[in-house]
Amino acid sequence: MRIVHITNFYGSRSAAQVDLLNKVAVAHHAAGHEFTAIVPGYQLATIETNNGKVINLPSIRVPFSRGRRVFLNQRLLKNILIALDPDEIEVIDQRYLNRINTWAVNRNIKVRTEHTPIDFLEHKNKFQINTDEIAAKVQSGLRQYSIPA
Repeated sequence: MRIVHITNFYGSRSAAQVDLLNKVAVAHHAAGHEFTAIVPGYQLATIETNNGKVINLPSIRVPFSRGRRVFLNQRLLKNILIALDPDEIEVIDQRYLNRINTWAVNRNIKVRTEHTPIDFLEHKNKFQINTDEIAAKVQSGLRQYSIPA
């Protein structure tokens, strides 16, 4: 089965997204599928990896997003999808790629949009804020800077 994974909000410093993409590629490759990831990049390029291909499409940098990028040209994305002839498309970013869903359904291509493996959720818990700890720090800081009556 040929599976194409499309993510639009991707950057070299977004470690969780890169880690998720790597885990998905390993899982699909282990299941015997042909895996291709389409991600935003500086220019059009194809990179062969042990677990499939990564295709970089020209994109623009999103301001104030720590280096993340989004696709410029969805027509180029659709042309690449036609050339790849996938059996299934995994669309990660629904806000910017909702037209791809309609396009794929019209061509009888299965579209998977929900993809939140347990490993990805564990990353979120690692950085979760402990509100009790923050409240204690704020209270101690307020005591240091309190104004005498």
